[in-house]
Amino acid sequence: LKWSGDYARKAVELDETSASARATLGWILNWQSGPTEGLASFDQALNLNPGLADWRYGLLLSHGGRADDAEVYMKRIMLVDPLHPPRYKYLLGKAYYFQGRYEEALPLIRQAAAEMPSHRPSHVLLTAVSAELGLKDAIPALVQDVYRLDPKFTIQDWLNYIRISDEAYAKRLRDGLRAARLPDR
Repeated sequence: LKWSGDYARKAVELDETSASARATLGWILNWQSGPTEGLASFDQALNLNPGLADWRYGLLLSHGGRADDAEVYMKRIMLVDPLHPPRYKYLLGKAYYFQGRYEEALPLIRQAAAEMPSHRPSHVLLTAVSAELGLKDAIPALVQDVYRLDPKFTIQDWLNYIRISDEAYAKRLRDGLRAARLPDR
């Protein structure tokens, strides 16, 4: 990953007006240095190209405590690309989830999970949102889907893996997964 960061920095140096290079640098910085630097680079990319359509920005916005911005951004890029991939639905649903708008999140996340049967994040989030909505009859099958994709799933391992930097959002997801009776450790 370090080399990737070096290459992305070099790309930005070679063309400071490249939104694509700044977005890629932002993605790498998020994982290397943290969300503050990653989001700052993505914000610069969006300033360079207001039409930037990069799902990674929506993810970082959600994980960085800016779910309202993620909602606006994901809706915009979904309009730009009417044949958008299912990941876009998942990310818009995630933005709703972190805003506590579970009923709006559910159909988007459910559809994304159906369209991406091996995408762990959508199945985990579907389990959490279903638990938040009190859909007790659906929970056992959803938990089984999580274990099918990750037989050793724990909430703590999941939160470490996805690296939500906003404490309130991490707590919301932890609480939702606990409500589904998934194990902490």
